Amino acid sequence: MPSRGEPSDMSKILVIDDDKSICRSLQLQLNRKGHKVHTAQTGTSGFTLCASISPDLIFLDVTLPDVNGLDLLSKFQETVPLTPVIMITGRQDTSLIIEAMQRNALDYIRKPLNMDDVFIAIEKAQLQVSRNAAVVADRSEYSTSPHSIVGTSREMLEVIKQVGRLSKIRVPVLILGESGTGKELVARALHTASTPTEPFVAVNCAAIVPTLLASELFGHEQGAFTGAKGRRIGKLEFAGKGTFFLDEIGEIPPDFQAQLLRVLQEKEFERVGGNQSVPLHARIIAASHRNLQEMVKQGKFREDLYYRLTVGEIIIPPLRIRPDDIPVLAAHFLQKYALSTEKAVVGIEQKGLEALLQHSFPGNVRELDNIIARALISSTTCILSKTDIQSAIRSDTTQETPGQIQPLSVIEKQHITAALDFYKWNISKTARKLGISPTTLRKKIADYIIQHPEA
Repeated sequence: MPSRGEPSDMSKILVIDDDKSICRSLQLQLNRKGHKVHTAQTGTSGFTLCASISPDLIFLDVTLPDVNGLDLLSKFQETVPLTPVIMITGRQDTSLIIEAMQRNALDYIRKPLNMDDVFIAIEKAQLQVSRNAAVVADRSEYSTSPHSIVGTSREMLEVIKQVGRLSKIRVPVLILGESGTGKELVARALHTASTPTEPFVAVNCAAIVPTLLASELFGHEQGAFTGAKGRRIGKLEFAGKGTFFLDEIGEIPPDFQAQLLRVLQEKEFERVGGNQSVPLHARIIAASHRNLQEMVKQGKFREDLYYRLTVGEIIIPPLRIRPDDIPVLAAHFLQKYALSTEKAVVGIEQKGLEALLQHSFPGNVRELDNIIARALISSTTCILSKTDIQSAIRSDTTQETPGQIQPLSVIEKQHITAALDFYKWNISKTARKLGISPTTLRKKIADYIIQHPEA
């Protein structure tokens, strides 16, 4: 392993600073360690030089004579996203540090420069770029539509074909699949492919008290029951000519199964407490994680309702039998969270992908979504590592509700607290392990109100 400050993968370093003494000092010190240092005194010349030499690391001053260093940082993120950038400045403005880190600077060093800080930053950069990474998050390849179906496996291509076929005929559809496979996503894709300008109304049958199902779906008239002070339009009527999605239809009680069957047969319904028929214009799409055929045999689900719903049927296979989709889905979720959190994470290293492929995913696609979100928070580089992925998998399996995604801030606080405890609250060591500066770590400790165990 190279000693502190030695080149490793950092053979070419670009320093952009209008202070010639800083440029000379860094050039002298780093050349002694075997680095090839190029310098520029303006942002424009630095950007041009970057394009010609393709540096492994950039030191960038915040204050330049021709451009704002932070704006140039953003430009580098767009043009050379895999090249780490370390900001340097003589200003004491804390907000600059925050903004630089928000714009995905690897680190932030204040002048006068301490070479130990410089070498630590270089080690961080080495860690970031030295992994043998398989970059899987090409942002141009994946649709950012929230309702797009992501998958390239033979099984998912068949699902996509079914969506295409059923979008052309307006019949009831039953979507079957284990929890977390993306049944509502497929329902939305079917809706978008058929009636994109009409409403999509979703109801989770398991989340509604059985006695309130009729009122929720069909609506009610004034005085229909105690507390019904006026007419209420039900969700089925609100769906209009669009799509009405009944999730977890296997949870509805037998008496309501009969009411729903009548709606499908007669194409009309009445509000609770009313006698006027309301025409059904919406397409009914139902979904369940249960084996409805087995429920029919057990007398728990009406056979006639089952056959009414399965005029069109889509079966979503579990993730464990379509491993080809795991890298594609991982890239999709990585893109989603990287965009929403503005973190410059662009891929997953090969060993990280292998860790995902070895996992059984009992929570299916929802669990993978959660794992990527957790790994993104713990990652300190632009590539998710095997360690990031494995830690996220272990963390996810300890959750009381598998697949439920916590806010990113909660996950980050947990990760920082665990690191502080492991390094016995040594700020320098913890910050280095997390890939952030001690100043940033102290700020996060204050923001998250993380208490020292001996306080």
